[in-house]
Amino acid sequence: MEIDYIILDSSSSGELELLLDEKALDGYKAVSMNVYYDPARGMVYTALMVNYGLRNQVEELVSQIAEKLDMMSITLQFIETTVNDRIS
Repeated sequence: MEIDYIILDSSSSGELELLLDEKALDGYKAVSMNVYYDPARGMVYTALMVNYGLRNQVEELVSQIAEKLDMMSITLQFIETTVNDRIS
């Protein structure tokens, strides 16, 4: 499972909801969110933990399945050609 952390400061807090919507539409899932206040800077930071490992795993599996199907297709074409040659 891959985890990514996205840190937003208070100036970008309006973008947080948009970011979540974009990630959700793209197969990402927000796992947790924490808010921190930095008194020295007077800034509020939002740490958003995003899990996108499942999406990557699905893409990898689809790619592997496609490769195997291609190999099977080539093998079947070879068998068909061999059988046709022997029949002729």
